[in-house]
Amino acid sequence: MNILKLLLIAGIAGGGWHYWSKQQATQAQAAATSPSGFVSLPLQGNPNPVQVLIVAPENCSADAARHADDLEIDLRRAGISVRRTHQVNFEFSGGGTDTMQRIQQVMNSGPPVVFIGNRAKGSPTLAEVLAEYRR
Repeated sequence: MNILKLLLIAGIAGGGWHYWSKQQATQAQAAATSPSGFVSLPLQGNPNPVQVLIVAPENCSADAARHADDLEIDLRRAGISVRRTHQVNFEFSGGGTDTMQRIQQVMNSGPPVVFIGNRAKGSPTLAEVLAEYRR
């Protein structure tokens, strides 16, 4: 009977630990995402927080290229500094798997990928970019 009690206590403790660690991961993911859907990423170098970086690969689809062009034009009209590039690099200092998952999530969202400071979002709307920029 004592062994059953011990196994029951161990099972409850293990289940509690699993639930707690899952909650911590969910809270960390939520903290890494802004209200406009931009995700915190470790962009290489010192990103300029007042300049929007638009990343569109050279061989992206015509629709994605047009979307990048439209974003650039609209942001410049709004008086926002924009830089356009075809590639981006990330810095890792033991970020772990959640950092890799966030990078994959953003990069797989489709071009263009827009960076504002150290936050990024794939294929955002103009309204989402403006909301994040003004944040």
